[in-house]
Amino acid sequence: MEACRELDEHGATGSGQLHEHEPLRERLQACLEQQHSLETQFTEAQARITSLLQRYDLFVDQLSSIFVALDAKIQQIEKAKLGHARK
Repeated sequence: MEACRELDEHGATGSGQLHEHEPLRERLQACLEQQHSLETQFTEAQARITSLLQRYDLFVDQLSSIFVALDAKIQQIEKAKLGHARK
């Protein structure tokens, strides 16, 4: 459909000039194959990036949990020290 639209835009339909555009068919096919290849590469890259971001999210979540636990432990130690200092 897009190829037909492009031929219409270039005035090749109905004017007897279609034979002039016929050699472009191979080039068009090569471009379509290249586009398909690029789309595949893009999809694969997108999947890898998504996987990396998910792993990063998990890492940040775990690190955050560690810091929260560490903070709680430090507060517990400080309270214990304060209790010993008052005695």
